Parts: sequence; structure tokens; C-alpha cells
Amino acid sequence: MLREGRPYTNENNDIDSGLLTSEGRFTESQLGLIDEWIKRTFEHADEVYPITSYGMKHWLQEKHDIYMTNNEFKDAMLLAGFEPVDPDELNWHYKVSVHREDAVNPFAEWIVGKKHLLYEGPARDQLEEYLKDPELPVFAEHDIIKNFISSQPHCNSDVITCFEDLWEAWDILA
Repeated sequence: MLREGRPYTNENNDIDSGLLTSEGRFTESQLGLIDEWIKRTFEHADEVYPITSYGMKHWLQEKHDIYMTNNEFKDAMLLAGFEPVDPDELNWHYKVSVHREDAVNPFAEWIVGKKHLLYEGPARDQLEEYLKDPELPVFAEHDIIKNFISSQPHCNSDVITCFEDLWEAWDILA
């Protein structure tokens, strides 16, 4: 929800009212990096992006090792000019698209970098081709990636098994 134009979250009496600009929470350097990352990564769009503020904040954390609460991230998006579709939702959706040149799926990046270590063969090669597709969703969420892979031409059970095995290894090792 919004209070005085700023995000405020009350989930089961667990209040998250922290804002990006809360005194002493982030350094000037971190604030600049957060703002730059949001503006470089997202642009306004007509369609609702399937990943919420909660997933986006984790992506920022993976890329730059900056922990933010969901409320702080929602505040950062507001300050960068991105309004939520429904501010009464716990995790906000936005009408944004992602700049592909900056957006790399961390799972796909890990798979390509570890090719010599894990799972060899045609299923691995086919999976890697799917993971190089520019339409691959950027966020490393199991079900989203699996649905994308499953929808690709010539995807079969061997590719899905390969994906599941590699996902399990990534979840443990990454």
C-alpha cells in the first residue's frame, strides 16, 4: 500500500516501512548504484512484467550484493519513476520491460561458465541453446525457466532432466 506517496507494507502485523532514503541505511555510493541499476535495467512498457518487486530486489542483490527489504526496493522503483500496477499488493508488479544488454539470467550464465564440469551430451547442448535465447526470462526462478524451456521446439524429457539436475547443482553450489 501507499502512505503519503511512499510504500508501506503490513503483512500479518509484520510492518516493513523502511524507505530507500531512511537515515543511514545506504551509503551515497549504494544509492547511486541502486538508482543507476534500476534505470539501466528497466524501461516503461505496456505489458505487466511477470516478476514482482520481491524477485527484482533479489536480482539486484545477486548483481551488486546490496540487501534491500521489499519495501525499500518498492520505494526505489517509485523514486525512479516506476509506478506499481496495484499498490495494495504485497509484492508489486510493474509495466516494465528489461534491457537485455544488461540483463543476464544468473542460472544461464552459471551453466555456460561451468560447461566443462557438469552434464555433457546432446541434452546439455540443447539446453544451453535454449538458455542463450534472447527471450529467456532474466530472473532465475525455477518454474519460469522450466516453462520457457518446455515451450521450446524439440524440447524433450532428456532436456528437462538435464535442466532439473543442473538446477539442483546450481542451487547447492552457486
